Amino acid sequence: MVKSGNRTGALLLVFVVITLMLSSCNNKSNSGNRSNDNYDAENIENPISFLGVANEFNIVAQNDDLALLINKEYGLISLKNRKSGAVFSTTGYGNELSGVTLENTKNLVYSHIVLEFYNNRDKETIYNSYEHCLKDNQIKYSGIRNGLRLYYTIGKPDTRTVLPDVITAKTMENVVFPKIDEEQKEMIDIYFTLFDPNKLDEASINEIAKNYPSVKKEPIYVAKNIGFRFKIKLTEIFKGAGITIDSLQEEYDKIGYAAKYEEQPCFTIPVDYTINDGAFCVSVDCSQIKYNSTLFKLTKLELLPYFGSMDYTENGYMFLPDGSGILINGNSTDTEGTNLTLFGEDKNDNSMKADEEIVTRNAIMPVFGIKNGSEALFAIIEEGAGIAKLYAGTSADPSTLNHIAPTFELLHRESSESKGLIIGSNIVRYAKKSYQGKISIRYYLLSEEKANYAGMAEIYRDYLFAERNPLKKETPFYISSIGTVNKNERFLGLPVVRQRAITNTEQAKQIMQTLISEGVNHIAFNYHNWICDENDSKIPLHAKPSRAIGGKSGLNKLSEFTKQNDIDFFLNLQLTLASKSSFLGGFNSWAHSAKALDGTYAFEEGFYLSPENILKAAGKLKKGLGKFKSCKISVDTLGSDLYSDYTEKNGKLREEAISYYIQTAQLLTEDSLLLTDVGNSYMLPYVSDITNLPLSGSRYSAESKSVPFAPMVLHGYVNYCGEPLNLQTDKRKEFLRSIEYGAGLYFILNNAKSEMLKQTHYTDLFSSEYTVWISAASEYYREAKKVYESTAGAKIIRNENVGDNVYKTDYDNGISVYVNYNSQDCSIDGYKIPKKSFVLAGE
Repeated sequence: MVKSGNRTGALLLVFVVITLMLSSCNNKSNSGNRSNDNYDAENIENPISFLGVANEFNIVAQNDDLALLINKEYGLISLKNRKSGAVFSTTGYGNELSGVTLENTKNLVYSHIVLEFYNNRDKETIYNSYEHCLKDNQIKYSGIRNGLRLYYTIGKPDTRTVLPDVITAKTMENVVFPKIDEEQKEMIDIYFTLFDPNKLDEASINEIAKNYPSVKKEPIYVAKNIGFRFKIKLTEIFKGAGITIDSLQEEYDKIGYAAKYEEQPCFTIPVDYTINDGAFCVSVDCSQIKYNSTLFKLTKLELLPYFGSMDYTENGYMFLPDGSGILINGNSTDTEGTNLTLFGEDKNDNSMKADEEIVTRNAIMPVFGIKNGSEALFAIIEEGAGIAKLYAGTSADPSTLNHIAPTFELLHRESSESKGLIIGSNIVRYAKKSYQGKISIRYYLLSEEKANYAGMAEIYRDYLFAERNPLKKETPFYISSIGTVNKNERFLGLPVVRQRAITNTEQAKQIMQTLISEGVNHIAFNYHNWICDENDSKIPLHAKPSRAIGGKSGLNKLSEFTKQNDIDFFLNLQLTLASKSSFLGGFNSWAHSAKALDGTYAFEEGFYLSPENILKAAGKLKKGLGKFKSCKISVDTLGSDLYSDYTEKNGKLREEAISYYIQTAQLLTEDSLLLTDVGNSYMLPYVSDITNLPLSGSRYSAESKSVPFAPMVLHGYVNYCGEPLNLQTDKRKEFLRSIEYGAGLYFILNNAKSEMLKQTHYTDLFSSEYTVWISAASEYYREAKKVYESTAGAKIIRNENVGDNVYKTDYDNGISVYVNYNSQDCSIDGYKIPKKSFVLAGE
């Protein structure tokens, strides 16, 4: 939540409440034999050199833009914008919580960390760092360069206590009583019962001796049922009298009492808070998280769930990277909340298969933000994005606030209904390994005219492309063609599968010649299935063109034609999915596929190649691509499909899979940058072009509007287009959306008639015969050409709604584009914009 100015009164009130809580809590001991006690949080503190004081906070680190503030006594961390004076709390502190009646929600609002874990009985438990750490004063602090490290001990460090279950009368009367006052003695008399064998009958002694054998020889004091508040007071009495855990254990041994201790959940989590390069950086080294992994399974970690949170407001919104980007207004009435899996759903996650029919856009960029008035907070997940989900909750539910934060899946868990004899029972599976890498997030503060999603896009654009030169050529006209398909036919009455050409090399040349003759002079051509049917074949090991399309000779002639006509020619390599196995060489499903937790394949009719084998396949194909030197490479699925591999011996989490995708891209970009589909951000350093970039959101119920965040990041550095226009229902609307978002035009054009696609995997491409679409496609290009020429290499700096269903996109070279989606003409800013059309301004 953004707060400016003096907040002393409110802060003091919160401090008083916390002080009362802390004064009533027991200071738990860390001693005892535990599987994770090799990590001693008592000996990790380094001095923190404070730079000064700001209100009740100490200044830990600062630069020209930011100051990192902490109140160490209460574990409160804030970030100050030194230029505007605005302060962002890393929790929901400072928000109006009068409507929050649920104590659990308040605990979450004041937490830095929320954990989900399971015990050996598969019972789910949620812990948070306020209720299960701060209240018990279990945070340790250590100074580090440019900031500090907090060690959160979340849970009960040790269940043993100096409050006796039983104690000998000799120790009570000779050790404890002499060191306490009369009032304290009276309290012990109230809550302990003295059993003296000289005053009890034999039956009573024998009954008591079942638990306390020494009662047959000497008097003992046995504790009654004691309430929590009095347990705290009595613990302090015995501690003050010199009773320790070790001396109490000696008492138990003398009495013959077998104390029962059930180890409680306890997690020690180090979190670094630093200021670096104009950003506030928060990171967790997951390999240093300590807990008893034999008793508990830590599945999820949510980091700073209420950082930047805000009350119900009309003057703010949350930004999510769903598709092109969406906003959720600060006064949203949606109460469901929105969940996004970064980089799209995991195809190897069986728990997601129930929702397969729900069509969503990929969240292609690991970013999020929140705007509140004239201030904004923007975050980039640098590490851990592959295992992250974003959740945005609104204040429409009066029990919470507008907030957005990432949750990281450290250990994958799936529960599925048993199909055995026990009806209604579930089978629960856990991955064999948990994530041991780092989680890191960079937070930026924005003010005034930069405090919006356009300012956020500018930060991320500079972050991604700081070392890349802007594009010089205009956005191309994108074409994809299918080379061969495996077609189900019958021969002598028997079913057979035959390879048929849908668009051979000579026909592909004819399509492009026709487009050029129609005035299309900048083409990017992506050739699919030039080796085999990508959706119905084994992963090829050699870059050998299919004879059905014209073989090596035909492909070389097509390559020479594209070179002469300055056409960007991409050969697609399908590196992830195969529908057949090869037992005599190459890759096969049983040895090389990525598997789910239950050992099944990710694809019901085939398999997805495991991450390390994607890299191997690319290496083998790369050797044969040198024969086609003027061709570029397309790796469509590497930018759209990210999945885990839960193979027992050598599995890879999604975050680990990203590193193999990057190595594959690096291997294939020795000559030129790549083309990919959708555009998940891990591929952006290696691509020049993106097809099927999402140009809208997924239309979640909380979505207030979709915005061109992704185009704002990409335009000027990466060329992109949306989905094929000839496959859209409302083609004119999608054309105008492309113009508004600076996207190129895209058509899938094939030579074969629609009937040829029957009994293949490509029935959704019935509307792709080029003779039907060549005229309309060329007309669309001629209409849009001036926009592409005028905005080549320019950055999108603004997109705004300037009228009812009328939008304006501004570029940094002074060009603006007005788009009118209405069925009637309109006039805006002195420009007359025809119905369902656009106007180019600023030429």
